[in-house]
Order: sequence, then structure tokens, then C-alpha cells
Amino acid sequence: MIRKLLAIGVVGVALLSGESGVDRKLDLILQKLNRLEQQIQQKDRQIEELKRELEETRTQQKTQQKLLQKEVKKEVALRSCKSLKVEGFQYSYNGGPIPSYDIRYRLVNKYPKKVVAVKGKLYVEDRDRITLLTDYLDRRQEIPPNRSVEIEKEHTINSELEKELNGEDPKKLHVYFDPIKIEFQGGESLECY
Repeated sequence: MIRKLLAIGVVGVALLSGESGVDRKLDLILQKLNRLEQQIQQKDRQIEELKRELEETRTQQKTQQKLLQKEVKKEVALRSCKSLKVEGFQYSYNGGPIPSYDIRYRLVNKYPKKVVAVKGKLYVEDRDRITLLTDYLDRRQEIPPNRSVEIEKEHTINSELEKELNGEDPKKLHVYFDPIKIEFQGGESLECY
């Protein structure tokens, strides 16, 4: 019987010592799992932070791209020689020993910057696109963007063809301005050939 009690005691101690070994192993596994869970949470936070930074970078890139597109558009507009338009052309014939026309028109600035000086030629064509009059313009004239300025001047008739303008309906004429040089506020200029 003592043997039986001793055997039961040894088995009990072995079981108890075995359970504490299993408990220790389970504790170690749980600790590792907790550490892994904390590392995963930390990595998730890092990933979220990187996502925010990436989104901010994308937003900044889009903003910069829009600004760059605006600048390119503005630069292309400035490099175009076709952004000074003529509106409201009118003329009256002055006979006499030196025949002439009193001409009047509005020159419209379609550039994004203020024009401060302009040099070029005004062309007046009939409906068949035959040039009836060419008038040279060279003056310092401020014209804000999307605004116009009234140009009035006397043009001396230089040819028989220019006399043909007399009697033509101004509304049926094709009138345009062909710039040679345009100066903008800030010193920038555009030469058109």
C-alpha cells in the first residue's frame, strides 16, 4: 500500500510538474502571440501613416500639375501672335488734294497679360479676301487683358486699290491685325514674323 501511495504521489507530482510545464509553454506562446499582435498593430499604424503621406503627395502632385498646366496654357497664349483682335472697324473718306481715310477700330487684348506697346499692320479685305487697305500701327498703348482700346487715325490713300474701299459696307469687310511686336507689362515681349 505504501508503494501504491508513493506511486500515486509520484504520478501526481509528475502530473503537476507536467501541467506547470505545459502552462509555461502556453504562457510563452501567449506572450509571443501578444508581441506579434502588437507588432502587427504597429505595422498597421505605419501602413496607415504611409497611406496618408501617399495621398498627401498625390494631392500635392495634382495641385502642382494643375498649376503647371495653367502656366503652360498662359505661356502658349503669350507665344501666340493671334490674340490681338479687331472689333468695330469704321472709316470715312476724306477727298481733296491728298485723299485719306479716317479709320477707327477697337483693338482687343486676348492675352493673359497687359499689353503696353504694339507694332503691326491692320489689314482690311473685301469679301473676296482682296486686301484693300494696309495700315501700320506703332504705339505705346496699355491694353489690359480682355479689354479693348479705341484706335483712331488718319490713313493717307497710297494706291488705286485703297480707293476701292470707299463705299464698301464695313460689316462686310474682313478686318484683322497682324502684330510684328507686342510688349507686355513686366518687360516681356513677343515678336511675330
